[in-house]
Amino acid sequence: MTTPNLLKIPAIGEYERNVGRLIKIDKIQPPPPECYYEYIFEDITAKGELRLNGETLDTLCHISDFYGIGTSVTTAIEEMKAYANKRKITSKSELEVVVIKITEQTRMRPLDRENYAARGFKDFEYLSYGSKRDLPKDKEEIVWSSKTN
Repeated sequence: MTTPNLLKIPAIGEYERNVGRLIKIDKIQPPPPECYYEYIFEDITAKGELRLNGETLDTLCHISDFYGIGTSVTTAIEEMKAYANKRKITSKSELEVVVIKITEQTRMRPLDRENYAARGFKDFEYLSYGSKRDLPKDKEEIVWSSKTN
């Protein structure tokens, strides 16, 4: 049995059975990698939480900006105010209802299809890895509390 390192390549003009006669050797220089873009999107969502002594007991809602920028926060505040009023949770209660604004940045790539929720725009996909590379950590900020309002 012949080892792979000892196998020979025919010289130009030499015949190799089942392949043919070698007439030329071309050196192929591959092109440099094609440039591509990663689009960085900032997404804002809001969540409502029920807390006792600062500890989260339950997440009551998690809302996106589907209906436009800033709608998640305003909708969550409305819903959590109604929740607190219905259950008589006030600034004097042990329980607290809060709304937290979450700001997140993510790298994405465009797809060759239309975004079903935003006609006329391309759809985007999350990267399979590295979608948070070199981006700030997600930021969470309390924007409303039953203890202060």
